[in-house]
Amino acid sequence: MRKTTVADLYRRFEAAHAAMMAVPSPDKKAYRYRVSRCYRLAERICVTPATTLDEMVLKTKAGIFSSRGADHLAELDKLKGKIAALSVGDELTCLASLRDDLQRMKASLRPK
Repeated sequence: MRKTTVADLYRRFEAAHAAMMAVPSPDKKAYRYRVSRCYRLAERICVTPATTLDEMVLKTKAGIFSSRGADHLAELDKLKGKIAALSVGDELTCLASLRDDLQRMKASLRPK
């Protein structure tokens, strides 16, 4: 059985986010359920090992969503260079996991 990748989880996250944004505003119960689903997927993305640089970028987006709760994924790109403004929280888990991924990738590039 194939392991679930960051890219797989992120596709599910994007679908969950689109579903969250499509909930009519009066339906608070459905909206809370969709928000919860987005946060659970973002947390899974943050702790799943990335295997490519693209997956690492997806992990940072998920980590920022998890800590900031952005309404639109496009808003996450506006946060470039504003890391100091982020609150401490899930993004630290994501960054620690990214560090581990980079160290693992670096080790695999060493001559044997």
